[in-house]
Amino acid sequence: TEQNIGFVYGVLDTAALLSFCGNGNGFVTTFYDQSGNAKDSVQPSAGGQPRIVLSGVLETLNSKPTINYLSNTFTRTTGQNVTAQSIFTVAQVVTYNQLQSLISFDHSSQGFGPWIRSIQPNFWRTPSTAGTDSYDFTNGSNMYFNSNLHTSANNILTPHILSSFAASALTKKFGISDATFIGRWFLGKMSECIVYPTSQQ
Repeated sequence: TEQNIGFVYGVLDTAALLSFCGNGNGFVTTFYDQSGNAKDSVQPSAGGQPRIVLSGVLETLNSKPTINYLSNTFTRTTGQNVTAQSIFTVAQVVTYNQLQSLISFDHSSQGFGPWIRSIQPNFWRTPSTAGTDSYDFTNGSNMYFNSNLHTSANNILTPHILSSFAASALTKKFGISDATFIGRWFLGKMSECIVYPTSQQ
């Protein structure tokens, strides 16, 4: 059973969400684009849907509603390309056992590749910092953590406001989590994702 959940005074209508889920679990099938451009991030397969309610209790990050991406779960645009040069997201890794992609874009010859990822032992990064990674196509992006330029290790197990600014825009299909490439699932919580087609740096 599915139901669209809207907003009350600009905030997710958690009362309607929890009423719909009751004591059960709630999962996200469509993460609606709020820009009016219908670039929705979707997951029609029940087994691949991230969770937003667990046993009647809202998933939260910093006491705010959040989507919990578990192993083998992701959302993505399907027929829609997204143009991105600046990306802002609030995220936290819950479980770290492998390289993980938080934000990924379609690469026509290789599948989805990462824009923002976590890497052992405790780094967030944009892949352009590693020239040997064949899945890098982030157009020379810089990354900030809570407004600080990424120059050293940052604990991926605590919530961060992650900001990534590329030298030029990228236009491709957009995914949250690994989006079906090589199983580098994002195992964590993501509360918000804002994508701009121009530099906001």
